[in-house]
Amino acid sequence: MAALGCAARETSAAPGPGHRMCSDAASRTHPAGGERDAASKKQKKKIRRRASASNGGGKAPEKPAPEEAPPSAEAQAEKLARELAWCVEQLELGLKTQTPNPKQKEQAIGAIRILRSERTPLPRKRQLMRSLFGDYRAQMEAEWRQALRALRTGEELGTG
Repeated sequence: MAALGCAARETSAAPGPGHRMCSDAASRTHPAGGERDAASKKQKKKIRRRASASNGGGKAPEKPAPEEAPPSAEAQAEKLARELAWCVEQLELGLKTQTPNPKQKEQAIGAIRILRSERTPLPRKRQLMRSLFGDYRAQMEAEWRQALRALRTGEELGTG
């Protein structure tokens, strides 16, 4: 039935302004409609996620820790400086303790140069650290805990 309507419109001389011929309409896709559908689906997902997060996702409600307050710019800069220093230290230790091939050595030296550079944007530095070390924050935390444990056992041996 729609095909008959299209044929009738196509046979007319010329469509008026603002009117398209059926062949044009059939060949075109409607990206705006598709985008709206995708956007509404994303919006629904966000709403569902917020609802599950506000309900605790089935978990018991927890009191927010005072540390969860957004850190200040100074604290963030200090944290980034610690992360950068740790990654540079790991790269330098790797160069000293291991015998890398020339390509690995060049990559490590280049990474150190990028991490120390003030002109390199922070996202680039974080991307580089993640590509080199994976979850570098977890590794830093594990190393810190191991050092703390060693200090505690040293104190126990000294006092005991």
